Amino acid sequence: MLVPSGGHRGYGLALVLEILTGVLAGGTRFAPRVSGPSALSTPQGVSVFLLAIDPAVSMPYEQFLDRVDALIDTIHSSSPAPGVERVYIPGERGFLTAERREREGVPMSGKTIRQLRTLASELGVSATI
Repeated sequence: MLVPSGGHRGYGLALVLEILTGVLAGGTRFAPRVSGPSALSTPQGVSVFLLAIDPAVSMPYEQFLDRVDALIDTIHSSSPAPGVERVYIPGERGFLTAERREREGVPMSGKTIRQLRTLASELGVSATI
């Protein structure tokens, strides 16, 4: 799945993930034997792999945070692709969207608002929309 987005590096990343989440996690099914989420008649054979890392084992925790901040600053200062406003780190756009929606509310179409008001009325609950 990652090959198109990362070529041979995507293949390598996909293989490492499969080894960790399928083979090492002890699942009975991995690689081509894993069925998709829509195959409801087939057991999913889901395995779980958890990894906990204590950065303080390698360096003082504050130093780790400073180094992560420096990496993020470097990523933010990268030149964006043509037509792209800026470079984000993973999860940053979602965090900014959540922050904005907390402040300004969640945008909804008039149709959705009408449907919610109708449902609230049917259920006998107040709707502040």
